Amino acid sequence: MVDPVEVARHPLALWLFLAALVSCAWAIWPFRRRAKEEPPQETQAAGPHEGPDAALDFVEWGIRLAMLGKPELAAQRLERAVKSNPDDSAAHYNLGIALDQMEGYSEAVASYTRAAEIEPDSVDVRVNLGAALLASGDRRAAIKEFKKAVELAPADPGAWFGLGCAYLANSSFKKAVETFQRAAELDPSDPQIRFNLAIALRKAGSPDLADTELRGFLEMAGDRFPLHRAYAEQVLPARGAVETANGDDAP
Repeated sequence: MVDPVEVARHPLALWLFLAALVSCAWAIWPFRRRAKEEPPQETQAAGPHEGPDAALDFVEWGIRLAMLGKPELAAQRLERAVKSNPDDSAAHYNLGIALDQMEGYSEAVASYTRAAEIEPDSVDVRVNLGAALLASGDRRAAIKEFKKAVELAPADPGAWFGLGCAYLANSSFKKAVETFQRAAELDPSDPQIRFNLAIALRKAGSPDLADTELRGFLEMAGDRFPLHRAYAEQVLPARGAVETANGDDAP
């Protein structure tokens, strides 16, 4: 059975499921937005020099287009923003996210790397760079970036979560367990952390502890994450049946 494993930057994420040694859902984080901004309307997406919103720059228009589900157009606007101001970390960062949405992971890595050069202390940039590296298959580099994110924000459960996923993808199962446990300490109510901790425990050879975490995941998840709930519900009864057959639960 292939284990579904998810990587998510909290609180919002878009999910891309990739077949690999384990099935991993890589995260794409929210675009930069103004506080309390209303969702963009389709009629607003004409361009930065057209209509009533002419004052918006290319970055803002790229963000709006991406929010409308048009990453290709968003990338075009953001590429113009990068050309207009090569030292704008937000332009590079959001271009990376648009490229992520288009599954252009190598190009996204380049954009995030440039954003990190301009703004080296940004946790969001480091985490997004780590996720793009992981999606492109460079696990060691992903671990390095997530470690930087953890160093910058040791109380950020999302940074620890990303590092745990990188360890898990790298088959460093004991390190993944320790890292997910740290993420769970920082955010004990997050079902995604509990699920990935369960997968890491199972891979590390602790199936009973894994089952405990899966039960915790089911309690927290409710009606969310149907793929992962189905996996947990399938695995838990199967183990119970094996134990019954072996007489392990005899009074």
